[in-house]
Amino acid sequence: MNWLLGGNQRPKNDRFLTPKKTPFELAQHYVPILKWLPSYQVGQDLKFDLVAGITVAMMLIPQEVSLSTIMHMPAHHGLYTAATAPLVYALFGSSTVLSVASGSEVALLTGSILEPIEDEKERVATGIMIAFLSGVILLLVRVLNLSQVADFFSRPVMGGFISAGG
Repeated sequence: MNWLLGGNQRPKNDRFLTPKKTPFELAQHYVPILKWLPSYQVGQDLKFDLVAGITVAMMLIPQEVSLSTIMHMPAHHGLYTAATAPLVYALFGSSTVLSVASGSEVALLTGSILEPIEDEKERVATGIMIAFLSGVILLLVRVLNLSQVADFFSRPVMGGFISAGG
């Protein structure tokens, strides 16, 4: 009851005492390339980044082309994916050691949806719509901070969910 009378007040949380971020700092938080690009040293870093990019391309192009055929999509759509995913991650990602590629589980599930569609144009349009809706759902999960819900799933449940795709 002492806290009702004003005595023995709890210490203030530091979270509420920190200054508000400027719009540029917020932009740097959500688009990390704005943080590291000004300090990028072309002469020193570019040669290593070119070798890394060529290595990633040599691994990613065959993988994406084969996954697009698993999804019953034309192979050139796999090339689009191989080129687009790393570029988008370069803008919005923050990890320097992350591998960006499609997963075989997603390809199998998408292929099972697209397989019955006869017309190739309709199959491609449906695949694009599935990718768009998946992106919207993932964006909502991020904005609403729902990824914490996955922490409550046990390892066997997560393993069974992942194994069900194969």
